[in-house]
Amino acid sequence: MLDSSANGDSGPSERFKEMIPDRKMLLTVSEPQWNVRPELYPELKQPGNNTFMVYAGDPKTPPQKIYPDENGKVSPEFDPDRIINMPISLLPEANMDLRKCLMDKAGVPLAGSSLFFNGDISHLVNCMSDYKNLLPEIISVDFFDLKDRLYDKIKKALELVPLHTPLWVSLDLSSKHDLSGLSIIMLEGKKTVNKVEFPLIKSLVNVGVSRIPGQQTSISHFYDLIKELNKYYNVRLAADSSHSIQLLQDAERDMIPFRNISTDRLPEPAQYLKSLINLELIKIPVNHRLLREAYDLRYVTTPGGKIKIDHPVKASSGTWKADGMKNDDISSFDSNDGIGSKDLFDALEVGCWHLRLDMLDGTELGVNPGYTLTMKGLDKQAGEDVKEATRAQLQGMIEDIF
Repeated sequence: MLDSSANGDSGPSERFKEMIPDRKMLLTVSEPQWNVRPELYPELKQPGNNTFMVYAGDPKTPPQKIYPDENGKVSPEFDPDRIINMPISLLPEANMDLRKCLMDKAGVPLAGSSLFFNGDISHLVNCMSDYKNLLPEIISVDFFDLKDRLYDKIKKALELVPLHTPLWVSLDLSSKHDLSGLSIIMLEGKKTVNKVEFPLIKSLVNVGVSRIPGQQTSISHFYDLIKELNKYYNVRLAADSSHSIQLLQDAERDMIPFRNISTDRLPEPAQYLKSLINLELIKIPVNHRLLREAYDLRYVTTPGGKIKIDHPVKASSGTWKADGMKNDDISSFDSNDGIGSKDLFDALEVGCWHLRLDMLDGTELGVNPGYTLTMKGLDKQAGEDVKEATRAQLQGMIEDIF
């Protein structure tokens, strides 16, 4: 038996578990102390509110005590899965060192990592119920063959989408060793939850794009897809400029609305997608890779003390099941050769965040952001035309004088 504070990946218990060849012989208990030793907290059996509320922290917000309003509600900026009600007898300890109290008494691994979905992806499984995936989870293209088109590989998933429908296309372009994530979503409606307006989203495409071993990621293939989609639909593009600056420049030149969204620097896109999933406001084609990526996502504390959302080096395997799920026959994970990843999740979260930003722009400005970008392009072109006409007229006057 090994007893340790919740130090996450850096703790002795986690290192010990990695050394066990057969995980079936291992029982891991990670519960708050008051759940396993209730006799130490007699106040929990007494009437009245004998707890105080603590937020365990996320990439944007540090651990802190929080206070509900007069109606008992907590600000929506706090992830509900990271809120903990602690026994009132722990208040002096929390006031002295909240992080240590969370690790030692609540079992929250602030020094390492904790699962983003808290190990519960039942809502994600429900979002995939009754929605068959028409595409392979991973597709590949030949870097040297421009006739090997991405559009031909994914168009089957768009056959029932009406022409000129707005589509939010998002890319998580790879480094040399990863897949690239490709997501295409559409807006099906809106729903108000606790006075907050959310979109009802349908994910049409959520795939990983691979390459032939030894080849590079082909930006040309991705932009060919964007241009082809824009012939039939109203495309809005989003990607991280750190890997796709040329693609975004091409989109600006062709007046395709785009946004530069980074999943590494912004925690909000991942948290927003998590909200959509937990509220079951998004339909997603069955995707075993996405299930595994979502389950494995975790809050990781860097050596500098910052918290970010990342994937583990080693991927989980097997099947995730829970009582009460609508559909438990789709919840097996892909293997991915045991390597952790988050390419598909990143692409999907960027698309959903892009849609949210466009909804805000439409509400505040009263115009479609694509219209705004188009008018900027036309104004710029008109300005060049006026300059050229003025230049020609001045040249003619000079020639007449001489």
